[in-house]
Amino acid sequence: MGVANVTYDLCPDVTISEIVRQTRAAVVCATRNAEAMGCDPQRIILMGHSAGGHLAAMGALTDWSMFGLPANALKGVVPISGIFDLEPMALTDSQAHIRLSDSEVRWQSPLRVLRKVETQCLTVWGGDELSGYVEQSREFTAAWREAGNLGETLVVTGKHHFDVMDELMSPHSAVVSATFKMAIR
Repeated sequence: MGVANVTYDLCPDVTISEIVRQTRAAVVCATRNAEAMGCDPQRIILMGHSAGGHLAAMGALTDWSMFGLPANALKGVVPISGIFDLEPMALTDSQAHIRLSDSEVRWQSPLRVLRKVETQCLTVWGGDELSGYVEQSREFTAAWREAGNLGETLVVTGKHHFDVMDELMSPHSAVVSATFKMAIR
């Protein structure tokens, strides 16, 4: 088992489309080098928080065969308090910074490009999360399942947007346990 910490450039220096591209390139690199690092390339799970949750969901919906990998290159994804529809972001003051185009809202919003995939999804959020993240997480999970995909949710009691990630510090937390379970299915 191993962990790769993926980083990417940020807006406004790059577009959301470029950030998605960089994340896909990281998955390709990790997959192609997994065995050399002592990892199973068929058990890769992409996890991210907030904007990273968006990227994890986009990873699940990627046709990896376009990158020379098996179409189902990701075993699973764990978006935590993710953003699954970018349109609300385009309507906030953040738009001046992230510069979302109409095309990006359409093609880089996981809720708008949902399709049937083999990748499992565990959507996580904190019980004290901001309502917008909860609504998007619930909507995404419902749409994910409606598309015929395997998806579960996990609400972490007493956690909010900024401390839900603390769950990853404990190997016995519900988030870590559910992620390991996904990896061995």
